[in-house]
Amino acid sequence: MLTAEIIRKIAPKARQDYIDALVTGGDIFAQYAINTPERMAHFLTQAAHETGGFTVVRENMNYSAKRIREVWPTRPEAVRFAGDPKGLANCVYNGRMGNRKGSDDGWLFRGGGLLQTTGRDNYERLEEETGVPFASKPATIEHAPSSLIAACWEITKFFQYCDMPGDRGLRAVCNGINRGNPASSQLPIGWSDRQLWFQKCLNAMAVCPAPMDDTS
Repeated sequence: MLTAEIIRKIAPKARQDYIDALVTGGDIFAQYAINTPERMAHFLTQAAHETGGFTVVRENMNYSAKRIREVWPTRPEAVRFAGDPKGLANCVYNGRMGNRKGSDDGWLFRGGGLLQTTGRDNYERLEEETGVPFASKPATIEHAPSSLIAACWEITKFFQYCDMPGDRGLRAVCNGINRGNPASSQLPIGWSDRQLWFQKCLNAMAVCPAPMDDTS
């Protein structure tokens, strides 16, 4: 279903390892029933947004003090980790998402892969569901074919919305990935960017979108 030309049309700066994984991932897409143009468009939309056009493998965490204040306004103590990626990750992520306080879990289980999976709980869930050692070997998420498996499993939870016509379905998928709640009344973070990616994906695959609802 996917070709390198389609992916480059969507994201011209895409990493080659991501392109290769997507192009050769037919069996994985089939295993997880990503088997319609609409489901594929939703999958690619979320992955493209989360990875900045298939260019990001792991969350960088190398922030300036100014950026830290913008991203984590309720964590003023985090500014002391400006320019210290590991320290910042442990500061802002430990104590939640299954990450243990006083450990390097925040760093080890920071955002990674096609959907920028974050948190020990999510890595453990992925390992349990897929059999791939995401939690026992967190760097596994950096391997593009393994990351594809993780992302495909994740998107299956939102198929009912992928199959829904119009903008309501897209918004629900985005909130499911972004907020963990497809029914959230809030707009997804990065909503306008995700809408743009969705249109690019539909255009690249020559899919005619359903009429968009006036929910934006």
